[in-house]
Amino acid sequence: MKKKYSLSIIIFFFTISSYSQVWENNLLEISPQASFQEKELAFNEYKKNNTYKKGNGFNPYARNLDFILQRTSKESTFNPASLYIEWLNEKIKKTNSTTNSNWIAKGPINTPIILANGKKRGNGRVNCIAFDPFNANIIWIGSPAGGLWKSVDGGNNWSTETDNLPVIGITSIAIHPTDPQIMYIATGDAYGQDTYSIGVLKSEDGGINWNTTDLSYNINQQKRINKIIIHPNSSDSIFVVTDIGIMVSDDGGNNFNIAGDSDFGRWRDIEFKPNSPNVIYAVKHTSGGSEIHRTTNGGVNWNPIHNGLPSTDKNRPLIAVTPANPNVIYLLFSANDDGFHGLYKSSDSGDSWILQSDSPNILAWETDGTGIGGQSWYDLSFGVSTINENLIYVGGVNLWKSTNGGINWDIDGSSGNSPNYSYMHVDQHALEFNPINDAIYAGNDGGLYHYMDNLNSWVDISDGLEISQFYKLGLSRSNPNRLVAGAQDNGTEMLTNSTWDAIRGADGMECAIDPFDEDVIYSSSQYGGIRKSTNGGNNWFNIKPVSYSGSWVTPYKIHPNNNDLIVAGYREVYRSLTAGATWDSVSYNVSGGNLIRTIALAPSDQNYIYSATYSTLKVTTDAGANWTSIKAGLPNYNITDVVVSNTNPDHVWVTFSEYASDHKVYESLDRGANWTNITGNNLPNLPVNCIIHQGQSNNDLYVGTDVGVYYKNDDMTDWTPFMTGLPNVIVRELEIHYTKGTISAATYGRGVWESPLNTLPGTNINEVSEVEFSIHPNPTQNSFFISFKNTISNCEVNIYNIEGKLVMNRALNNTNHKINCEELNRGYYLIEVKNNLEFCSRKKLIIK
Repeated sequence: MKKKYSLSIIIFFFTISSYSQVWENNLLEISPQASFQEKELAFNEYKKNNTYKKGNGFNPYARNLDFILQRTSKESTFNPASLYIEWLNEKIKKTNSTTNSNWIAKGPINTPIILANGKKRGNGRVNCIAFDPFNANIIWIGSPAGGLWKSVDGGNNWSTETDNLPVIGITSIAIHPTDPQIMYIATGDAYGQDTYSIGVLKSEDGGINWNTTDLSYNINQQKRINKIIIHPNSSDSIFVVTDIGIMVSDDGGNNFNIAGDSDFGRWRDIEFKPNSPNVIYAVKHTSGGSEIHRTTNGGVNWNPIHNGLPSTDKNRPLIAVTPANPNVIYLLFSANDDGFHGLYKSSDSGDSWILQSDSPNILAWETDGTGIGGQSWYDLSFGVSTINENLIYVGGVNLWKSTNGGINWDIDGSSGNSPNYSYMHVDQHALEFNPINDAIYAGNDGGLYHYMDNLNSWVDISDGLEISQFYKLGLSRSNPNRLVAGAQDNGTEMLTNSTWDAIRGADGMECAIDPFDEDVIYSSSQYGGIRKSTNGGNNWFNIKPVSYSGSWVTPYKIHPNNNDLIVAGYREVYRSLTAGATWDSVSYNVSGGNLIRTIALAPSDQNYIYSATYSTLKVTTDAGANWTSIKAGLPNYNITDVVVSNTNPDHVWVTFSEYASDHKVYESLDRGANWTNITGNNLPNLPVNCIIHQGQSNNDLYVGTDVGVYYKNDDMTDWTPFMTGLPNVIVRELEIHYTKGTISAATYGRGVWESPLNTLPGTNINEVSEVEFSIHPNPTQNSFFISFKNTISNCEVNIYNIEGKLVMNRALNNTNHKINCEELNRGYYLIEVKNNLEFCSRKKLIIK
């Protein structure tokens, strides 16, 4: 097939769902063209008078706002009109790149285990599920930001071929009924809005290569694709439900047109009548509610079929049909508060409808059905058995089951501990019965689950799906084989050697590891809930400095040379000199009442703090006594990150989001008095999300963008792709491990990745090679020995307590060394062996 590459194929279906959130509905009645900033204000005002509870949709909505607001401001729109062209340019640049990048995936590959109870937490969200028409073991899933994945052995192993697509979010999959080499995907994330969309793509070789189709809209229309189906008897006929109507192609996607008179409202779901594909059912939502339409002539004419259906208070419709009884249709509606409105059944192909049930509230958080409301605008799934018309599953926050056609319901899956249901991750998005064998699969925020009849339980089969959406990560300086990362939907996770553990719940955000003790870990949840663990994530205690909420991803930093010094940003800047035990506010109106988005510390001067909102940038050189605005000279776009030179506190870099091609990265040599634009010509016209400066180098810089990582140094006139092996994925944070000589990336959709640095760092106290030594006995009581693999000289030993205080210093001159520690209390310590010119190595010491 000839590929079509033009701006007309670019599609952007990425607005926040505007039809069921109470706060947004109220706003849109007053201002139908409300901006994203106005939506955020309406959301915040609603939260003031309505208490947060699990399952009410606050967190998914806040996550959506965070993504969009970072990429738009009052002076601009969220309009990446050159996304596809940018991808083509970057593909060429990657091919010609000569950097030393060589990225490898660090996972999580196998689903992390929760330390507290030994259960699986989750790898990432699954949006959709599809099956090979002839082989029951071939399963496909689509993730919102991690691509299309395939298993050929029933979910035991997974692989992906979509890492090099322009975007790797998937909302819907459709496979040819007689030739499974032909398949279609709807790109982007239509439900959680986690990634862009470039429309419907087609593969003719089983998902290895992909071409564009004709289905496209002008970017400014901001539409979304929700589902694709293929005619079972005429496989070139494709139906796609979108925001502007039902689109149909009769030539395999080369041309699309609106199907009949289906051009009003947001169409959400579509199904053929089993064994009679000229009869098609589709549901849509309008400002007046939701309704179902039917065509009996293959899509030429559509008519509502609402006899027996209520006229109001019904939203987010889904359809389920079954070959067990082709005349049966089930219709699921949520209510205006996103809870359960009701399940309706028709036994005559939609001519009449009967309410099966409208209680309990199977869409709320509570597993007994007593909850109020829900978040069905975000999570909703629905399916009926292919061999039993009365076996139905509905997923909202939890998964519910009915064996009598939806009249009665039993809880079937949730994240709690109860003999009444299977353990599974919450927030259900996909539910499918395999038509070959009626096997049941559920996709949710944690991954993919398969119902095992022999176990009478749901089983997580997500191992191998590398689809975690990470915001931030933290590396361990003392243990090169440990890191922590904060995941959307799946909490804070820790990698030690090759094992991932889930060490804290909620949505994981910024996290860090004490530079001197790998078991002292800091993590945060949404809105700045900072906690600390001193035993490797087994137990946590709260160290949040304020009682109010911070930004969705609240910034905080540990000083690299003083593990007692932590600085966090809320509406003001807070500073702790006791590793989070106590805090002092060190600013007054530093943010102008806005939430702080970025904190940067100067490694060479502990009194320097840089603080940024999206629109302001200030610095203090005296630990917060005085602040100076340094925004003058910078463009009016959203600031995403700030980084300070390792050796010069006045040397600083700033990155920007949005879509101004010549305003991405700025540099100042004089603490912001003057700024130089170092954006150059090679960065993509997409948001730059993060930046890191490599110490002891030629000012080596790395930036993370919405399509990967770029590099430059002082000898280079422009940036170059640093992406060998890295998927086309959003990069949210970068960190360097000097001992290993590597850079790590937290990606929003494909987990954590690691690459060698482009140039090896020089040597200083924090950036030196390691020397191999051992401690014995360890644990100890009164003394211990240090042994070196090779002879060393001019070496000293420092011992630090759990607060990072130096409690002992000894000089060493021989091969084997005995250290007396009788005067030290019982507990955990860090022992550091160093030579300032050659090496610096650290290990944990336990005194019992």
